This record gives sequence, C-alpha cells and structure tokens, in this order.
Amino acid sequence: MISLRALFFGWISLTVLVSCGSDDRAGTAIPPLPEANASSRRATALKLLNTLAARNPRSSGIFYQRARLYLDSGQPTQALDDINRALDLQGTVGNYFQVKALALRALNRTPEALEAARQVEILEAGTPELYVLLGDLYQQTGQFGPARTYLDRALQATPFNGDAYFFTALVTAKTGDTTQALPQFRQALTLNPGYVATYQQLAGIYNSLGDTPSAVEIAERGLQRFPNDAALLYQRGRSFQHAQKPDSALLCYRKAVAIRPQFFEANLSAGLLSFRQNDLTGALGFFEQVLKYNSRVPMLNFYIAQCFEYLGNPEKALELYTLALQTDPGDFRVISGHARMQRRLALPFGETDAFVGNRNPGILRKTPTRRVDTALFRPIRPRTNLSSKSDSGGRLVPRLQTKFN
Repeated sequence: MISLRALFFGWISLTVLVSCGSDDRAGTAIPPLPEANASSRRATALKLLNTLAARNPRSSGIFYQRARLYLDSGQPTQALDDINRALDLQGTVGNYFQVKALALRALNRTPEALEAARQVEILEAGTPELYVLLGDLYQQTGQFGPARTYLDRALQATPFNGDAYFFTALVTAKTGDTTQALPQFRQALTLNPGYVATYQQLAGIYNSLGDTPSAVEIAERGLQRFPNDAALLYQRGRSFQHAQKPDSALLCYRKAVAIRPQFFEANLSAGLLSFRQNDLTGALGFFEQVLKYNSRVPMLNFYIAQCFEYLGNPEKALELYTLALQTDPGDFRVISGHARMQRRLALPFGETDAFVGNRNPGILRKTPTRRVDTALFRPIRPRTNLSSKSDSGGRLVPRLQTKFN
C-alpha cells in the first residue's frame, strides 16, 4: 500500500521543483499540510495535483504522483489514465510501470499487469515490493514456479514481509499442500493482522477441512476488524451450518448478500437453507440472484424449477425443468420433475396429479402425500479453489471459486 506520508513528502518536493522552475505566478507557493483525516488529505492533495497538472501538462512526475493518489483512493481506472499519460511523456521510468502494473492488477487485467511488472525489472533493480507483485501476478496466471521464485526473493530481502508470506501460502494452497499452507497463512496474519484476505482464506480452508472451531475463531477475529466484509460473513455462515445452526447461518448469508448482491455462493447457500425451511418465495429470490450473476451453477435451473413446482406454478416449473434437461439430460431428478409437470399440465382442469409434490398447503390435491425431491436437502459441501483478484484499491483480495457438489 502506498504510504500517504511518503506521498506527501513527494508532493512537497514536486511543488518545490515546479515553483523553482516557473515564474512568480500567483498560487505556486507550497500550501500548508492538510489536516490529519485521511480522506481530507487525499481531497486536498488531489486539488493541489489537479492545479499543478493544469499548469504543467508536460510534467510526467505530476501525473505519476496523481496516479499513486488515485490508487490509494481506490480509483484504479483514473490511476491507469494518469500513469499512461506519464509514460507517454517519459516511457523509461520503472516506477511508472510499477504503478501501471498495480492499476491493471486492481482492474483484474492480470496479463497486462504482468507485462508491465516485467518491464519494471528490465528498467530498474528489483525490490521486495516488485518481487511480491510479480509473485502474485504469476500465481494468478497459474505459473507457480516463477511465483515461488519471486516470493522467495522477497522473503530473503525482507524476512518479515506479511504480503510475501500471504502469497506464498496462497501458492502452497493452490498446489495442494493445505497442511503447509495453514502455518504460512497464520504467519502472514501475525505479520499483517490488518489484511482481510488472510482471514478470508484461513476461515475458508478450515471450513473446507471441517475444522469448525478454528474457522469460527478466524472468522470472528476478522469480523472484529472488518464487520461488513461479505466473504467473512459467508464463512461464518458456513461454520454455523456445519454446527447445525441453520437460522444463524441463514442470517449470515442474508447479511453477506445485502452487502454484496452479486455474491452468488452466499445467495445459493441462502436459497438452499430457505427451501429447507419451507420459505419457497425467499428461496426463489435467492436462486434468481444466482441466475443473474452466475447462470452456470450446477443444477441451478432444477432448484428454481422445484420452487415453482411447489409454489403451484407448473407452467414455469416445466419451462425450468426443460432448461435443466439441456444441461443435465441424464439426471433422474430432472427427468422425473419434467415428467411430473408434463403429466400435471395434461390433466383436465381442476384435477391434480397425486405424484406432484406440493409444499403449499393452500393448494388442493388428491393425496396428502408430499413427495419432495431430496436433492435440495443434501448438506452443502463446497470444494474451494483458491484464487485471487484485486479490490478497487489495488490490494489483492482472494476470490473463492466454489463448486457445489
């Protein structure tokens, strides 16, 4: 992370240079340091840099400093625009390429970020920060050998580098050695307890291993620092579910999707639990959110069809069972549901197929027997593949890619 204090020293130096190299125009005097509030500092600094950029449009250093400020403010698009302008003016400065790599990484443009980071190494001597950046970008592209090499270099230069430990642990976990990854993540957490991604990964691994107490410990520690982090709330929900506390789990899932509506894993988990609790309308809403953000979730159309079937909408259920047949043509549950709805719709008006399950007591049927498909009652056991992506501030946040059994 770029230090605001270091950035301010840079602004002062830059302002002095600009002032010395210009005439006695009004407004070039160094302003007083802004107040301590970080957002106020950034706003004041941005105002200053905007003024300097307007007066000195050929100064690559000004655009470089403003790009760093945009990165620190969580505005990677603006940072990329400014650093590209700086490179157009002076294209052989390694620091410029490093800021470009950070901005591209924050925008999830990993191959381009890796190309920019390599350019830094060509132009300038490597630094621990660059080695960590290269290690992360190589692991994101699945090149674990080079990733380990650069992360080892970073740790040799800075043995207490929390970021280097984190990405080393991530590489270890991705290559299948969870046992070794756990102490590495723990060490990363000790060295940098303010990095939310470490809590997310540790809680996820412990949940996947069935170590609920450890998952709870890590998730609770993380939520004390980051109470509105959707990924930690999701992991806490998984822990509640493993502990047979479905109401508490559902509450966590609901909070997670309220914070991040596109969090399809949390939506899916909430939908399955809602279905089990006979909240069919709620389950349908969660499943439709999954459909909106990730339509390739296995059996998703089947889950939605089940909701429509038990809500008494056989036409819509048949439509979804038909879509489910296209992706799972050999699944007996899909075939059975599709056949039930065909029979139901073929009956004379007012009659009900005795084999059509109905969870809504307000709808009459010939038989009180309720034949609910057990597919939605299996426990959720996600297989977590660890990967990472950048948040809007250029800091890496691992992404949990979860496949449901």
